[in-house]
Amino acid sequence: MELQGQVAIITGAGSGIGRAIALRYAQAGANIAIADLNDTGANETAEQVRKIGTSALTSVTDVADYDQVAALMAEVVKTFGRIDILVSNAGIAGGGHLVDLPRETFERVVKVHLFGAFYTSQLAAREMVKRKYGRIILMSSITALQGPIGTNIPYGAAKTGILGLMRGMTLDLAEHNITVNAIAPGPTDTPLLRSGSADLSVRSHHVPMGRMGNVADIANAAWFFALPASGYVTGTVLPVDGGAIAGGCYMVEYHRNRSQAK
Repeated sequence: MELQGQVAIITGAGSGIGRAIALRYAQAGANIAIADLNDTGANETAEQVRKIGTSALTSVTDVADYDQVAALMAEVVKTFGRIDILVSNAGIAGGGHLVDLPRETFERVVKVHLFGAFYTSQLAAREMVKRKYGRIILMSSITALQGPIGTNIPYGAAKTGILGLMRGMTLDLAEHNITVNAIAPGPTDTPLLRSGSADLSVRSHHVPMGRMGNVADIANAAWFFALPASGYVTGTVLPVDGGAIAGGCYMVEYHRNRSQAK
């Protein structure tokens, strides 16, 4: 049980990737704090964690609200006495063509993804510094490594910003024995992706491995970054994408869609 007795906070853990990471960590022995705006989903994740045999705490938290994040951290410390691992995973969709993109959409997407990563990381790190140990894992995207398809401008901007945040935090926190890394999922079958794509079958056609990613693929990467044994790995971004970056999949799909529209 590699994470036996440790405490992990996972935002957006009420479904999808966040839930998969919560269960993976629980299987490794960690107690889990589940933060999500979806209280029903958070409670379902907590129930599954407890069935595995570790403790779970749920909190309805908007990660774009600093005060709510501060309350989350205080509750976790009060309940478990420590914070060992943070996974900043909460995210939302939202986009549009640049000239028509509502300012409010851009601001909300960036606030949830990028500001949320900063808020949760800063407040969790304050607790980690006290114990000279921590693992911070940020959820970026391959859209941060090459252009996003079509109208995902706010999402791409936020996910790119997360990589800059990750690198800065890496240098700032290394002396405290806190590692900071990012995961960049490729096309992955999640409720968020399904909400914006009626037909996911075409998404696998331009991935070299020939399939969509699944939440377990991402959870396994998050498990590695959380391990005590990964302490010399920091400041990295790991694409989990079936070879999509190597194949330039997003730009291939972008140009295919543009040619079909003519």
